[in-house]
Amino acid sequence: MSKGEIGTTIDEFTLSVDLAPTILSAAGLAWPVQMQGRDMSILYRDDSATDQKLDPRRKEFYFELPTFVFSDERICPTEALVRTDFKFINWTSQMPEHVRFEE
Repeated sequence: MSKGEIGTTIDEFTLSVDLAPTILSAAGLAWPVQMQGRDMSILYRDDSATDQKLDPRRKEFYFELPTFVFSDERICPTEALVRTDFKFINWTSQMPEHVRFEE
């Protein structure tokens, strides 16, 4: 990362499944083909070793959370489609929520 980029933020989507491929790549190790996720180091690396043909940026992702019950608290099942310009959240026990982001 160049000194000019230190302290900046990146608006790209990254998910928890990206942690293992990114860490393995940093260690110089290959990850299994069946492993989900992407190496996100391309978003902050500026060396020529980075394969610029790989575009790891996501335009959208789907999120699903099953029902969880903790003693007397309950987290209802949730589904969501998140895009850069739109978010749809469906809490199955409530009305769905639509959010459109304006530029």
